[in-house]
Amino acid sequence: MLKRTAVFLMLLVLVLVPLGAAAEQDAFDEAEAALLAGDYDKAFRKYLRLARDGSPKAQYELGLLYLHGKGVRKKVDRGVEWLKEAANNGSYLAANELGNMYISGKDVLRDEKQAIHWLQQAEKINESTNEADVECE
Repeated sequence: MLKRTAVFLMLLVLVLVPLGAAAEQDAFDEAEAALLAGDYDKAFRKYLRLARDGSPKAQYELGLLYLHGKGVRKKVDRGVEWLKEAANNGSYLAANELGNMYISGKDVLRDEKQAIHWLQQAEKINESTNEADVECE
């Protein structure tokens, strides 16, 4: 009986995990579609949920929405926080964005040390994932 229960639970996990990933991809696709359609409020709500669930892509997009005041009141500090969260979770784009922000002083105080840190982080992420190549296609 215990063996049957264990097998049932394993099968249940094997079925539910892909469903969860598919649902997350659907939510991300909806957020992206809303963003492209200019429905920034809807995009913000979708990205916020996904970002809180740990999606680096959503964290990056949410950071940009805060930085540009799209779908939410412009809050540079919150935008930078979300970009840092995304970069720390492996987003090349977020780390690169932060590095460029700190080099140029756009929306943040110019800070060479921070710029170097985030650009090096972007390089490490790219070396391990090739995300830059995928995102630029």
